[in-house]
Amino acid sequence: AKYASSDLVRFGLIDETNEGTLETSAAVPVILTRGISPDYTFNILTDDTVSGAGEVVDAQTNLRGLTLGTPARLRFGDCMPLISAACRDVFATAVSVVGTSDINMLTAGTHRDGSTGAQITVGDTSSFDALINYGGVTSSTHPDGGAESLVARISGFAQSANNWHRRIKSAWKDGTTSYLDLVDGWVGGAAGFFGEPVTGETLQSATISVGRAVRNRITGSGVVSKTGLWQFTDMVNNGKFGGGFGLVANDLSINWSGKEGVEIEVGWVGYGTQKLAATDPTGQGFTDTNLYSDMLIAADRLHHFAIITGSKPIVLSNFNLNGFQFTLAGNTSTVDDVSGSSRATGVIRGSHVPSGNIDYYLADDPRSEELAALGDESSAEKGEISFMFRDRAGNEIPVGILWNEFGQTGPVPGQGGGNPVGGTLNFSGQRLTKTSRSFVYQEIAA
Repeated sequence: AKYASSDLVRFGLIDETNEGTLETSAAVPVILTRGISPDYTFNILTDDTVSGAGEVVDAQTNLRGLTLGTPARLRFGDCMPLISAACRDVFATAVSVVGTSDINMLTAGTHRDGSTGAQITVGDTSSFDALINYGGVTSSTHPDGGAESLVARISGFAQSANNWHRRIKSAWKDGTTSYLDLVDGWVGGAAGFFGEPVTGETLQSATISVGRAVRNRITGSGVVSKTGLWQFTDMVNNGKFGGGFGLVANDLSINWSGKEGVEIEVGWVGYGTQKLAATDPTGQGFTDTNLYSDMLIAADRLHHFAIITGSKPIVLSNFNLNGFQFTLAGNTSTVDDVSGSSRATGVIRGSHVPSGNIDYYLADDPRSEELAALGDESSAEKGEISFMFRDRAGNEIPVGILWNEFGQTGPVPGQGGGNPVGGTLNFSGQRLTKTSRSFVYQEIAA
């Protein structure tokens, strides 16, 4: 006998033309994972009619289905199909705005909502249109612009304080000027740190990049089902191909611990399975022409991690952060109890619920007290959680959990032997605005 090796499994997903129907129109794009975990769901109904013999009279399998887990290491570009499927939307086209000696940084501009704060302007009504209309939206459907709540990588200003990453509060224009309002907490830090205050400056050749982004949606063009295909490449004649159809992404998880690699995982629920076979059931095989390499992101590639309150950031990267767990629950379930079929007959897409926890060590620093105060009754302050990874090639992955309620927290002494005292801060996310949603994932190329 020749046995399959778990190291030699090729896996891919492709959008289905008709939900719940195996897709056979094109080759299946390969997706890099750390090993898939299909679960073949079933139910066996027994007939326990009394016959006088003390045994079950009959049995029948009346339900056949599939759930699937796809754990993967976070990599620039490679994880986009998993992220977009779980967010039920598609990535917008990457955008960068390049100024030609005409961009200004204001410390106290008038924001679209009437408040005063840091703001980038240009004296025309077209230079920021790519950000205002980002993702194909209009000002009537998205008054704060399509780039609302995206992180912008800013460069090209003469003053170094202005060349940081900032989150956009609003992208808009009036009859004479285009504006980018910046979130207050992203300019409320200390000099040289994340969130450094901006400096007034005019007529600069600045570049503003937001890359490609996806937000969580209830409906959208990304609400699709997938055909999944896997191949045991070391099998020559038998048992080479497995798969499933009608797969709909459920929960999205992002987590890491210490300096370990960043893990993402998407759980899928499906209509049914393809039986193990010697031949490819799609008849199309795989395509893997767009894979990146040498971009495994470990936690030491963390560029920043901060909790941003309404006025300032609490920066944890390179300080005392030692673990993070986040789940965007999709509340997806199959309809598998309809009479007349042993297959699932539909998949329900439920609400998105972000939640998670932050693990930290207690250190002799004001931020230790600020962390505990977030969930205290006297403060009960809400805030954004933002983190960004930069791989060795300079590509960036900013992630924002845009508005959160924090649970009661405090450090818990560990065991003896000089172990550090640690704590866990729990959070539960909510929608920041109707258009910004609660979760946004970006990729900004080097």
